[in-house]
Amino acid sequence: MQKLPREFVLEMERLWDAYRPPGTLAEFFAAFEGTATEGLLLNTRKISSPKDFAEEGFAFLEPIPWVKQGYYLPENNCYSKSISYRQGLFYLQDPSAMLPAEVAMARPGEYVLDMCAAPGGKSFRILSDLGEKGFLHANELQEKRAKALSRNIELSGSAVAFITCHDALELKSKQKGSSVLYDLILLDVPCSGSAMFRKDRRSLSSWRRHRGRELLDLQAALLDEAYRLLTPGGRIVYSTCSFSYDENEGQVKRFLEVYPEFSLRKFSLPHVDTGLTKGEEDRELAACLRIWPHRAKGEGQFVAVLQCQKKYLEHKIPKKRKQEPGKAADMAFSVFLEENINKAGNFFAECRDDKRQVREKESKLHLFPADFPLSNALYYMKTGLYLGHVRGERDKLQFVPSQALLQHLDLADLNYYLELDKGPLMEGALQGQTVTLDHIKQAFSHGEVKSGLSLAEVEALAAGSYLVLAFGGRPVLWLKKQDSYYKNEYPRSWIS
Repeated sequence: MQKLPREFVLEMERLWDAYRPPGTLAEFFAAFEGTATEGLLLNTRKISSPKDFAEEGFAFLEPIPWVKQGYYLPENNCYSKSISYRQGLFYLQDPSAMLPAEVAMARPGEYVLDMCAAPGGKSFRILSDLGEKGFLHANELQEKRAKALSRNIELSGSAVAFITCHDALELKSKQKGSSVLYDLILLDVPCSGSAMFRKDRRSLSSWRRHRGRELLDLQAALLDEAYRLLTPGGRIVYSTCSFSYDENEGQVKRFLEVYPEFSLRKFSLPHVDTGLTKGEEDRELAACLRIWPHRAKGEGQFVAVLQCQKKYLEHKIPKKRKQEPGKAADMAFSVFLEENINKAGNFFAECRDDKRQVREKESKLHLFPADFPLSNALYYMKTGLYLGHVRGERDKLQFVPSQALLQHLDLADLNYYLELDKGPLMEGALQGQTVTLDHIKQAFSHGEVKSGLSLAEVEALAAGSYLVLAFGGRPVLWLKKQDSYYKNEYPRSWIS
């Protein structure tokens, strides 16, 4: 571990003198000499227990005590290379960083806003909790980070996530023509990042640059913006990865003084300590939550759940403004559904549900809740489930399904699939290799194919059909049948 900045050491000495955090200062500094922890967050939309993984190495993971669906990972693991990761069965995240979404307690049907969402761990968990009821609006200022956020949301398989790229301080003003308010707002604010010193050496230089009055003013302004976007009766989950009092309890104290209709929700979680207080004058701040690296297997986290005590406001569902795709695009998508999607599956019915609508934007089709109030002043990188895109001449358009769509589907939704064990066919396809009929014949002869189409049915597939390779009972990637081979549609950007 690099030497800690002298200014940080002095700040922590003052913190211990004033607030007496749990443990000793020596224990706290000694924790920075240890190894950073890594965690795995289950996607309960798809899997309920580590024992349900088809791959080895998951069944005996150690649970993270403060997260119902979180588990510690062993050192030097390769879980990000696994097929299960590519299927969106879990997200890799610092165990401490799982705390905000855990105490958010998102419920199906809620309107949720993640104001500073990248890289996507909180959003991944929220979507897992929402299921397909309600929606998540995930916002990220930096487009590069928003692209990483988009991929992580696509891995989740959700059809109710919306991604915007805007300054979070402008979200209310840009929702012109929309009066949407949110039941739950997650606000993981930009912070000095001192809790990341052990995990990421770059955080040391970042800490030196990003702290002080300007940062505190930004955090306060973001909290004020969250207040303007919250429905009466809603809650704000404020969090940082900083050990600073001013960035944490100090911000919460200011907010409660300005907005007396709010109070702090109380939680009791193992290995999670209370907020810092000086006595009776600020005892309510004890309801804040802190993870210390010398007290728990985590990097450090601060969380406060601010509950509005005003009467809950029922959402006014805006009049549906159907944004039907063009006739040619709609026809191309319908042809794809008829030829490749099982009419008895859930997805076929979902596409016909009047609570969903298909939107076309720059030749891309999206499926999303019909009652989501789109704003013309916001730039949406993603609206619901990205289905795919159309290409070709206007009167001969073809629909090309996306990997995001496949992450959403079950095998029961598909007409054509081969479920495989690990072997040459799956390994090669995940590296982007073109698949030939000989590859498939070899997979059959070597016992790599476990279920799905017979070899004769594979050979009889018409050109243009989509054959899915699956593993462990879940889809992995699309193959498009050509005259003499199968075009591998696995995104090049997903190959690792």
